Amino acid sequence: MANGGGPFLAAAVIFLGLLLSLWGPRDASVQPLILLPPETVVQEKKVYTLECIVARFYPEPVQIIWKKVIPGTHSVNVDNSEVFNMSSNNDGTFNATSHLILQPLLEDNGTIYQCVVAHKSLLIPLQRSTTLIVKDSLQAKMDGKIQVVSLGGNVIIFCEFSSSDILPLDIRDIEIRWFLRSLNSDKEIKVFELYRGHQTAFRPGAKISMSRRRWGDASLYLSHIQIQERGEYRCEVIQFPRRAQGTIILDVVEHGNYAIFSGLIITVILFVLVGVIWFLHFRKVKPMLFLSLEPEYLIHKELKEFSFAISGF
Repeated sequence: MANGGGPFLAAAVIFLGLLLSLWGPRDASVQPLILLPPETVVQEKKVYTLECIVARFYPEPVQIIWKKVIPGTHSVNVDNSEVFNMSSNNDGTFNATSHLILQPLLEDNGTIYQCVVAHKSLLIPLQRSTTLIVKDSLQAKMDGKIQVVSLGGNVIIFCEFSSSDILPLDIRDIEIRWFLRSLNSDKEIKVFELYRGHQTAFRPGAKISMSRRRWGDASLYLSHIQIQERGEYRCEVIQFPRRAQGTIILDVVEHGNYAIFSGLIITVILFVLVGVIWFLHFRKVKPMLFLSLEPEYLIHKELKEFSFAISGF
């Protein structure tokens, strides 16, 4: 009996060893994985939390630090990172998350942050980088991409500005500039400027509404527009050091061409309407009655069914 139980005992020991190797403490180390997006888009002056996830490493002890790299300079360690959270997986490996609190300014745009991990499984620290893209809280919005106006007419080129800051904009600090670049030239010319509450029209008749400016309206008013004034108009709003801008193409159409184009559209519409009316009118034709003319012989008190058809209405 003792000899017969030997193979069974050996198999049990081997099986138990496999279980311990899978679920028990590990002797070998497992290298971590670092999850960090290559780019991070943030809003100026808004509090933002960078998150670096270090996953599936063993054993548990791990060191995570943040570094800030300004393009063209050296990197420095960042001290305002939070203590990371630790968790375990079913296979015995561990995860850790480190947070870095930021409140970026426009000059932080392009700054690189590195998440650096030191672990027993690594000969040298492992790192991943993310580039900070800081969006200006001051925004300028145009009304579309292209605006068509009639030669010699008056035009309003719309431009609205706003800020995502909690505090409202101080209109007294706002500067507004308008520029024109002809379609066949790369050179811009200044059309209008509002500086310290004073309007300067570099193009006669150019102006903005000072009353609507307080509501974020920087639209440009131009009178008697000419052919040579077609091109790309750029609206620039400045609240130092912030700057926002938008562009739109202004196309000036001569009266004759505009009239021909409008007349063509009206002609097509009238043609379609006449066709629809004609169709509805002549569709109402008299109905046709079909009745069998074959003689029918009836028996006294016998039920008989007759049928006829009406068509063509």
